Amino acid sequence: MHHDVQKKAASLVKKFPDLARTIEPITEWYHLYKYFDAYDLWIEGAAFCFFVIHRIGTVNREVLHEQCGMIEEFAKDWVASHEE
Repeated sequence: MHHDVQKKAASLVKKFPDLARTIEPITEWYHLYKYFDAYDLWIEGAAFCFFVIHRIGTVNREVLHEQCGMIEEFAKDWVASHEE
């Protein structure tokens, strides 16, 4: 199931990039209705949809954390080189 979740998440990110960037890991089942309609939940299964959205949100959080680290490193380097 892990591979299927990753494959579906990648597909949705490619199809809806602007929406996908805003997704955060969800904590409640009713949040699924923000991203899926009843048909998707019935056909794909609520658990599968939950894991897909959670996967997209987790990747977004990791990317944001990585970007913040890069910005922090740049700021530290800039301050060090402009201390005078």
